Amino acid sequence: MPLFKVYGDVLRAGKGVVELWVSDDPPLADLDASSSPYVKARRICLACLYEASRIGDFSPPLTVYALHPAVALEQLVLEQLLLEALNEVFANREYRMDRVRENVHKMLVKVQKGELNVKQRMVVDYLGARILVPFPFKERETSMSITVSRASKFYAFAGPVLYLLGGGQLAVASSLAELKLLSRRPVSAGIGPTWLKAVLELLERGVGEQAEKVRNTYRAVVDALLAYYYNLTSFRIEDADEAYSLLEAVSADPIAALLYPLILVREERDGRRYSPAPYSNVFFHVRRLEGVLKSLGVREKGLTDYLYLYAVTLYCSLPPQTRHNISRYHVQSPLREALNIFLDYKGVLDSKSVKRLAVDNAMSVLKRRLAPQGLSLKNDAENKIRRAIEGVLDALEPTLLALAPSKARKLAEAVLDSAYETYRILKPEACAKEGGKVKA
Repeated sequence: MPLFKVYGDVLRAGKGVVELWVSDDPPLADLDASSSPYVKARRICLACLYEASRIGDFSPPLTVYALHPAVALEQLVLEQLLLEALNEVFANREYRMDRVRENVHKMLVKVQKGELNVKQRMVVDYLGARILVPFPFKERETSMSITVSRASKFYAFAGPVLYLLGGGQLAVASSLAELKLLSRRPVSAGIGPTWLKAVLELLERGVGEQAEKVRNTYRAVVDALLAYYYNLTSFRIEDADEAYSLLEAVSADPIAALLYPLILVREERDGRRYSPAPYSNVFFHVRRLEGVLKSLGVREKGLTDYLYLYAVTLYCSLPPQTRHNISRYHVQSPLREALNIFLDYKGVLDSKSVKRLAVDNAMSVLKRRLAPQGLSLKNDAENKIRRAIEGVLDALEPTLLALAPSKARKLAEAVLDSAYETYRILKPEACAKEGGKVKA
């Protein structure tokens, strides 16, 4: 788009311009000769001519939305209307997005019905998939400085625009030339794909394991992605400068993978099927990445998960006719032994040793309870119950160490009650599910 601004300058300059330069042409010393109707000269397309004449009305600073990886022409036209409507709303200094959406919707309806004429104050670069928006947004604001109030409008615009367009880049530029350098700017995730939440969890988990510099950098990434994931429900003016400075410092590489290819708007036209979308190969790799991130972003098991594993493994290890004849005492005894040993010796032995001792004694108690009834555990069931008891101790350890002895004992009793209630409500169908396929 900036390439064609020189054409606009030439058109308005009359005979004052004597040289024309574009990226792939030599300078033309004689403009009149090159524009003569008898000379075969390069012609500019109508779309580029329109852009050239419109861009000349812009003065820095500029704001630009570069859409990636592509966007349909019809969608660009619709988003231009949306931006114009947003401009009118934000001119009245309404910044809460939940209020803005209602007003924008009403305004768009009026525009579509022809009941409202909105002044065209921005340029859509149909060839480069960019929307160039004048900065500031109000006619009476003539200062070139970027204040907190004015910057906040830009970021408030960015949320709904990039969300609807499927992702892209946003930037404040001091000249048209800088609009070509958006690759140096951070990439924004304008849409929440299914694996975005896993990415956020991984980033937040990595913050605690990295150096201070990396922690500060990724804090901005997590904040930005969370805002887009939850659809940017509100925006505070006082955070504009800080948000801009933080995002400027973030490399584009860690979040470039979040650019989710858009669905092809029209796969068929006039009965002819077009070739695959140019970003279909990217989509293939993104889907593979999605699978990896899902496997990495699995939620860690907690106390409830381990109590269920203990109960369902014990339940499915017993013959069907005896499962509900097992008393509360039999279900709780192994866990009670483990918790008692842990509470009695946690201040004497190291954590690993006391847990190993507690688990071994718990298994011995369980085997003694089952032996009189002629029951025993197979290796896979025994391993699962060991893992469940150890998981319960891992989940409770921080809390038990922090509580007074009397409250720690009370918490242990509550856990034992929960273990029995979990066992009591189990049904035979539980044994058919993953994690419960244990046979006696």
